[in-house]
Parts: sequence; C-alpha cells; structure tokens
Amino acid sequence: AGAAWSGEEDIEKVEISTDGGETWSPVDTLHPREAYSWYRWEHNWNPPAEGKYTIMSRATNSDGITQPMEFPNPWDGRGYGNNMVFPYDVEVRG
Repeated sequence: AGAAWSGEEDIEKVEISTDGGETWSPVDTLHPREAYSWYRWEHNWNPPAEGKYTIMSRATNSDGITQPMEFPNPWDGRGYGNNMVFPYDVEVRG
C-alpha cells in the first residue's frame, strides 16, 4: 500500500516494480482521490522465492508525466523539489 501525489493534476496510474525498475506492473487498486488529498493505492505481491528484492513505485499524472528515476535538480542541495522514485530493499525469508 502507498500514496501518490501530483498537486492539482490527477494521477492516471501507479506502477510497481519488484526487480529494481527492470519491469513495471500496474498496482491492483488505485483509490479515487478525496478533495485536497493523496491518492491511496494497494498492491498484493507474492514473492516467487526467498531472496532480496528492490521494490519501487511510480506515478504518472494526467499530463503523461511520470516520476523521474533520478534526482531532477542537482542544484537543489536541500532536496525540496525531489520527486524521484525511491528504492526499498527487502529480504524475503521462509
């Protein structure tokens, strides 16, 4: 589960990757946004085997703009405008 934000634009889709961004799949459920709030989403993932995985999610808005994979503004030293995709490493054990 997670949340996506796109300011005044609508979120058209949220995708998830469990292989570090090599492949992307749509999330199972993208809930409608309430006024002035984030979009909530859900995804059920069944790992194929024990091991280490890198999970990432990204959103695309109604203008077709998808979150960047890298920090969009290297001159922004404090990261105020950072909307990049962040990886989360997990380890699945039996």
